[in-house]
Amino acid sequence: MRTVGLTFFVVATFLAACSEQPVRQTSAVVVNIAPGLSPRWDANKVQVTARNLDGLVAVKDVPLAKLKCRVGDTVSASVQGITLTLNDEACVR
Repeated sequence: MRTVGLTFFVVATFLAACSEQPVRQTSAVVVNIAPGLSPRWDANKVQVTARNLDGLVAVKDVPLAKLKCRVGDTVSASVQGITLTLNDEACVR
């Protein structure tokens, strides 16, 4: 029981020392455009996958009628820690 308490204390101390990472703007290259995970339920959307220079990957669902990017296009994104997020206007008309 003492080991569990000590482990919890060490983990809590480590997590308390972690600060929230700042958000920074970046760009990413579209590497794939594919049908969504469930085309049966959402046939009018595609999944756009993009990767930045650091190798982080983001996936965004985009309505097929509003899709304006192609594989190889550069889109705007943001990074926070190790999370890449495509901006709202990325690949949308």
